[in-house]
Amino acid sequence: LRGIGPSFARGIVRYRELLGGYHDLDQLAEVYVLRDKPDAIARIRELLFVDTLHVKRIPLNTCTVEELAAHVYVNWDLARTIVAYRDQHGPFRQREDLLGCHRVDSTLFRKLAPYLQVP
Repeated sequence: LRGIGPSFARGIVRYRELLGGYHDLDQLAEVYVLRDKPDAIARIRELLFVDTLHVKRIPLNTCTVEELAAHVYVNWDLARTIVAYRDQHGPFRQREDLLGCHRVDSTLFRKLAPYLQVP
């Protein structure tokens, strides 16, 4: 991409791998090498698109704490809390059930929901 050197490209790809794929171009602002570069983000946004079919989803009803904590939006404590909530309340019927977990607020839920799979 024009204006994006190897360092920026590596950062974008590395963060994509940590996420399991981008679901929204706004996530580019979360990439460490682009955090303070709104002009660079604006320039490349017009050249990119997001294919949500390739987003890696975490099976919320069967994942382990380790699998959940591997996602960039979930730390170890949150993963343990979510799995404990699932163990106590039973399987999630829909992703929104996760909002019943006291550590998941609406902001986190909006970020994490595209990466969650619930039958």
